[in-house]
Amino acid sequence: SMAPIVARRRQLANPLLLAAAAALAATAVSSLAAAFAGQLPRSARSPRVGRQAIELSDQWSVMGKKAQELELLLDTLVFNGTAADGGVVVEVNGRQKPVGLKLADNLDIDGDVGKHIKEAYAQAEAQSLEEMTHMLQELYATHFKDQPV
Repeated sequence: SMAPIVARRRQLANPLLLAAAAALAATAVSSLAAAFAGQLPRSARSPRVGRQAIELSDQWSVMGKKAQELELLLDTLVFNGTAADGGVVVEVNGRQKPVGLKLADNLDIDGDVGKHIKEAYAQAEAQSLEEMTHMLQELYATHFKDQPV
């Protein structure tokens, strides 16, 4: 049987909100820079910039909400990695945070246990990262498909 060992959780910077902020900030900066650099006709500058600022603010709110919902979903997912012929199992959530470690009662490791834990973590992390990347791509594709270019 496996004896559970509680893993300590670490709080990391929020990569989802940072990515969303960068994407929307880049759009806002390019639109505003074009307006202030005189690339738009004078008659279109103020009203268009004002509307764009409101639209970008709305987009930011929607994207932020979607990112928070995705984070909650990712926190519920669990990915397992194993090592030492299944004697070491590491569990991580959908954001690659360790959530569990199980060691077999009859675990017979003639070397460094840490090495096996790292090996199992690397497997679980790779699975989790792949799924998170897929979900982020879907989020961005869905959110930006109807946005004007």
